[in-house]
Amino acid sequence: MQINNNNYSISEILDMIERRELIVNTDYQRSSGIWPPAPSSYFIETILEEFPFPKIYLYEYLDKETKRVKKEIVDGQQRINTIQRYRKDGFKFNGDNTYNGKKFSQLEEEVQNKFLTYSVPVDVIRNANRAEILQMFRRMNAFTMPLNEPEKRHSSFQGRFKWRSQI
Repeated sequence: MQINNNNYSISEILDMIERRELIVNTDYQRSSGIWPPAPSSYFIETILEEFPFPKIYLYEYLDKETKRVKKEIVDGQQRINTIQRYRKDGFKFNGDNTYNGKKFSQLEEEVQNKFLTYSVPVDVIRNANRAEILQMFRRMNAFTMPLNEPEKRHSSFQGRFKWRSQI
């Protein structure tokens, strides 16, 4: 198995989906659309504010029927699905900032361009067999633990009071 680091713009990823070069294998992937509105908006805000998010993993292989290279999403389906839904005006942004209540088409052109050119970190897996891909998927999704409320507060607030015991 070979893994190569890469970056694709959101526009490139959406083009691959439209050309059916990037697919979801429903044999092992859960159904799309699991993220409710609040997490979807938070993720879109991450992109619009140009913060990083965890890399996406794609499995690249030669489709023996069409003799064309295809990519299969191994990890990152919900993120890609959320990007695609927002780009197609599938939901309004819900948050406490200037994007609140706006669909993609309602954003200023400069903001739309920033969204479409955002660089997504991607690891492309090549020369792997189906068992290796399934094992990777299981391992990546086995122990995901979101931050609890105290951990969220700890990461959000700074200042002398927070670190009082160290002053």
